[in-house]
Amino acid sequence: MNVWIRYDGPFIGLLLIVFAVLWPQALLAQQPLSLKQAIALALERNEDILIAKTDYDAARARVREAVADALPNISANALYIRNIQRPVFFFPNPITGEQTAFRVGNINAFSATVNIQQPLYQAGKVGRALKVAKLFRRFSEEGYRATRGDVILATIDAYYQVLLAQKLIKVNRQTYEQALEHLKNARLLFQQGQVSEFDTLRAFVETVNLQPLVLSAENRYHIALNNLSDIIDAPSDQPLTLTDSLVYRPEPLPSLEDAFATAMQKRPELNQITLEAEMRKQNIGIVRANILPKLYLNGSWQTQAQSDKFDAGPQGFKNSISASVQLSVPIFDGLRTYAQIDQARAEYRKAIYNLEKLKEQIRLQLKSLLFSLGEVEKSIEAQQQNMAQARRALELANLRYREGQSTYLDLGDARVALNQAQSNYYQFVYNHHVLKAQLYRAMGVLSQKFEFNQ
Repeated sequence: MNVWIRYDGPFIGLLLIVFAVLWPQALLAQQPLSLKQAIALALERNEDILIAKTDYDAARARVREAVADALPNISANALYIRNIQRPVFFFPNPITGEQTAFRVGNINAFSATVNIQQPLYQAGKVGRALKVAKLFRRFSEEGYRATRGDVILATIDAYYQVLLAQKLIKVNRQTYEQALEHLKNARLLFQQGQVSEFDTLRAFVETVNLQPLVLSAENRYHIALNNLSDIIDAPSDQPLTLTDSLVYRPEPLPSLEDAFATAMQKRPELNQITLEAEMRKQNIGIVRANILPKLYLNGSWQTQAQSDKFDAGPQGFKNSISASVQLSVPIFDGLRTYAQIDQARAEYRKAIYNLEKLKEQIRLQLKSLLFSLGEVEKSIEAQQQNMAQARRALELANLRYREGQSTYLDLGDARVALNQAQSNYYQFVYNHHVLKAQLYRAMGVLSQKFEFNQ
């Protein structure tokens, strides 16, 4: 019989797979990384976080800008005039009635002026602008919180994707090793005449077909690891090993009403829309102020001198001081301001509609996440029992095959069933972790859950 000529292939494949799996793991052991450490790195280095922080800094500067509108505006000017020909004034001769020209002034004229303007009344425009600036600062704070939540959620997802890929590598390797062991048993039973040549060929084909599954799982692991490295801004070739485990940790879920009540207080996007609506409301008053009177207090100090030389002349510098109250009353601007008021009111109504729409979306999102979490928890419990049954079925199938009471197809089906049960279990555990993080993100408390409250 020539059945065994090429049976060294699976053994070489196993060596390659073991090398491919163990060698990277040996390297990764150099840099341990917990989930909280990964989140801390992402919050420190992620570009989206840095952009959001820049927006927050800009919002704080806008508050200072709004305060400046209520403070005095002080300006200083200096002027030098060189009269190449001195100015001429014409006066009528009281006797003849003819115009007579008189040149006045000196060749050089020096002057310096300091002007002060203090707004006294601007129809509430300054106060509202300051309030809008403070609201915008809070708006940016909520945007920063929202970005932090997104980055934390993305890090959790990426972290558990790596853990899931590691588990799938282990499951597929175990399946491959079991198939390899069954191949040895099939060859032994064939030599004893207890099984047919078909069983040995079938065992060989199945063993070879399992090699790509292990390599595919290994490739998925490296892709997930690169994704995690990108999120935490670590070099893709930096050795990392994850210290947390993909284990199922059941915990009580909040009711829909409790989750929704928490989201109404903590969800940053909802707070942003609420703040936007208030800013739109204040903007109506700011625009309306453009058609109302405004009152200013003005003050001026001036010193000047003239001379035919580059000095202050015999009289020296002479000072003058003046003060005035200015009333500015808009009369007609082509109804432009009234159109702007209508636009501001429409934007305010739009913000209110968006606020109500977002509330409904949050409620639906929370309801969906809670339902999905409940479904996943039931699936995990079912898969735990299913794995135990699948392991027992594989043991019985292996025993029956050795005793010649079943075919290799029965044994292969039992092995595939165990592989599928284990893969499903780890997939459901991964889903549970990610869905739980999504629920906390939807409630606006994801940062608190991981003790990152900054």
